[in-house]
Amino acid sequence: MHFGIDQVLGNKLAFINVSETMLLGDVLESLPASKVVLEILEHVEPTPSIVARCRQLRERGFRFALDDFVYRPELEPLIALSDYVKFDVRALTVTGIAEQMRQMRGHSFQIIAEKVETQEEFRACHALGANYFQG
Repeated sequence: MHFGIDQVLGNKLAFINVSETMLLGDVLESLPASKVVLEILEHVEPTPSIVARCRQLRERGFRFALDDFVYRPELEPLIALSDYVKFDVRALTVTGIAEQMRQMRGHSFQIIAEKVETQEEFRACHALGANYFQG
């Protein structure tokens, strides 16, 4: 914070991992919504208080990503609020990611393939529609 977020990020976004405690606390209020994506960790359950808080933060301009995502129907409220979904290629495989995406048809989000380690994985994830890659 001493350097100034604009100086550190330029025109890029910061993806910040957030736990349930962070989501429900007030520390996020000090972040500039236009510069950060709140990356909801995979163990955060979509309780009514979490979903309500995410809606509140969304109204303030925050964006969301779902980290290490594995589809479960109860996650639908968080999926609907998310701008990005991150799939772990090592954990799911490309075939598993394709299945996850089939289960989430009708939702609008950008796909981040993480832990992409080979050109073959990159090409396969790109063919599935991944927008961004880590690895």
